[in-house]
Order: sequence, then C-alpha cells, then structure tokens
Amino acid sequence: MTPSPPEEDRAERGAQLLSELAATSPELVLLATDPEGRVAWHGTSALRELGRTPDAVIGRPLAELLAERQVESLPPFRSDASCRSGPRLLNLVAADGSVVTVRALLESGPDGLLVAGVRLAAEEARLGEELLRLTNELATANREAVRRGRELERALERLRAANEVIERLARTDPLTHLVNRRGLEEAIAHERDRAERTGEPLSVVALDLDRFKRVNDTWGHAVGDRLLAAVGEALRAGVRPYDVAARLGGEEFLLVLPATRRERAADVAERLRARVADLVVEGLPERVTSSAGVAEHARGETTEALLARADAALYEAKRQGRDQVVVAPPPEPAG
Repeated sequence: MTPSPPEEDRAERGAQLLSELAATSPELVLLATDPEGRVAWHGTSALRELGRTPDAVIGRPLAELLAERQVESLPPFRSDASCRSGPRLLNLVAADGSVVTVRALLESGPDGLLVAGVRLAAEEARLGEELLRLTNELATANREAVRRGRELERALERLRAANEVIERLARTDPLTHLVNRRGLEEAIAHERDRAERTGEPLSVVALDLDRFKRVNDTWGHAVGDRLLAAVGEALRAGVRPYDVAARLGGEEFLLVLPATRRERAADVAERLRARVADLVVEGLPERVTSSAGVAEHARGETTEALLARADAALYEAKRQGRDQVVVAPPPEPAG
C-alpha cells in the first residue's frame, strides 16, 4: 500500500487548491470546513454574500451560517470551477439538528469540505417552479398572440374586401350598373395614355336615347328607369370584357373601345343601336330608338377633343333624323 502523505503535505495541497480557486474565480463563494463541518477558511465573496465578519464565520458550522442567511440564495455555482466533482446536493446538519440542503461544487475528504458556489436547494426548487410557471404563461401568451394574429388577418381580409366593394360602388352607376362618370374619367385617361404610348388605335362611341324625356312624361319615371336599366344591360352584353361602357348621366352613354378603329367602332355602335330598338320594357308600349356618334383618337389629341368630336357626330345623327350612327372625320391638322 502507498503510505498516506504527511499531514503537512495534505494541508499544503489544500491551501494551494484554495489559492488557485480564489485567484481564478474571485466572484465564487468559496468555503472550506474542518472534519466537524465548521468553517475553517473562506474567500472574500463568502463574507460579502453571507453578510458576516471573519470572526463571525470562522469556527461556525456551515449549516448554521446558511440557515441564518436572510436572502433566498447565494450566487449560483459555476460549472467551470476547478473542483473535481460536479454540482451535487448536500445536506448540512447544524448543531441543533436542523438540516439545510444546498447544491454546490464540492470537494470532500478527511480534512473537511471545500464548497464552491452555493445555491439553497429550496430556492432552486422555487426557481424551477417559477420557471415552469413563466414557461406555461409564455406558451399561453404565444397561443393567444397566434389566435389574435389570425383574427387580425381575417379582419384585414374582410376590410380589404369591403374596400374593394366600396371602391367599385364609387365607380358604378347604381341604376344601370355601368361605369359612372368618375370611373369613366379614369378609364379613358388610362386608355388614351396607352394609345399614345403604344400607337394602338382607340375609339369612343357617344350614345343617346331619342326623345327620352317624352318617355318619362308619358309613361312615368319608373318606366324610364326600367328603360335605362335595360339599355345598360344591353350595352354591357354588347361589348368586350376590356371595353368600358359608362353612363354619363340621364340618357347619355359612352363606350371606350381600346385597339379599335373607327370602322369597327361604327359596327359596334350600329349593333347596339339595333339592340336598343328591339328592347321590350314593362310598361313601355312604344319602341325607343337611339343615336350614336363615333370618333377615333388621333395622335396627340387630348381626351376633351376626342369626346368633343364624338359629341359632334352624335348631334349630327340627331340632326339627320335620329336612330342612326354617324362617324366623326379625323381632326384637322394643326396649322
């Protein structure tokens, strides 16, 4: 058997270990006890954390010092402390028989204990329960946030849909369901700019019901409204999906026909004139006719000038006896 080292050698190694710990980790709570569990040595942090003077610590049982501590825990142990054993639970028995359970990095031997970094086990359990509670609260809050986020997304989607409906209604004539004047101004400006940019043709058709005032005066405004609604339906059905059919007001209508020459626009106007003449409206025993004027956009021409030429052609159709289509000639060259 290897002989036991002399007592002085063992004490020297213990003192060296304590010096190394105190030098490398001065913030740790370092304590050493004798074989009876009384404090034989302490680091600087131990006095500060225990709130004691050196005379009040040396020779006192470690269990009593920890039991008397007024705060809930000492600084937690450090996993990189240079004790050979890992953190363990330790029951310290005081002189009166009370037990204090701590978790610490320990080095035990016949000469006593070296304790590095102490945490009271009761406080550790309390912290664990608090951590579990906070984790559960965080999970609940996260689920609630997800639920509220989904509700907000649905609310925003409903709001977007409502805004789309409002925007569409703001550009729609409620009686004929055609584009109203506001929507027409935006549409024709867009198509005019596109025609200028691409060089594609653009034509417009101004259409007006003949003697509409007599319909209202003779058969009543309700019949007149039914006639306007029927005309609106006929115009919508008679144009392409990307054409624009608009009601300017009263019995006046306008068609915007992108990528269309005036000859083709005149054919569209003639077909719609015939449709209007064939309409059967409840409460209206007479045939209603319409007149139309067609104009094709000229390069550099303003929207106002284009519409003025279509109106002039419409008035010419009225002058020539109504129930017909007149095509406006190209504008006179400047100069």
